[in-house]
Amino acid sequence: MHLPFILINYAATNPSLRRAVQRIILTALNHAVELECTHAVIHSGQNDGLSYSSPELARKHFLEFSEKVGRIAVDRGVQMCIENNASTSYLIHNADEMTRFFEEEASQHFRIALDVGHASLHQDLDEYIRRFQGKIRHVHLHDNLGKQDDHLPLDQGNIDWRRAIRQLLNNGFDGLLVIENQSWEGNEKSLALLRDFLTKSRS
Repeated sequence: MHLPFILINYAATNPSLRRAVQRIILTALNHAVELECTHAVIHSGQNDGLSYSSPELARKHFLEFSEKVGRIAVDRGVQMCIENNASTSYLIHNADEMTRFFEEEASQHFRIALDVGHASLHQDLDEYIRRFQGKIRHVHLHDNLGKQDDHLPLDQGNIDWRRAIRQLLNNGFDGLLVIENQSWEGNEKSLALLRDFLTKSRS
């Protein structure tokens, strides 16, 4: 399950807002448990208008809640996965920030949800695959033209997603592949391409 992310910032400077958002996420995690989900995906915290002037403030709140939600999830049998984001307002939007997160104790119960489209926008898709062997458990697939987060169907942008999946599989990846397009028709097209690629890769 992808936990809520629209208008959600659990590292908000405003304490009332931060606590409310954290309750929303923990409630969603409870739903994931009830639905017997094996994985829960979360975005990182974000900088807001106040934390930009104190850059470590949002990071402090982000790490505190990450440690809490990770511990609760593992106790309830759910694997937390943190996603790399496209927007630079997110504390994890590139491979270096992901590396920094996994140097923290708060990351101990986390694995990675690698968003191929987001990583491509920051031109570090290969870097994610190289650095995080064994940590990537969830992959989001969609395409773009390298300028914005379009979430196009596969093969309608310029991402070499086949190469990325091949690299992941060669590194022992056995996690979840998720199509993230804007329409049902787009999802069907992407799923057909993905199924054909995987079938040929295994033959």
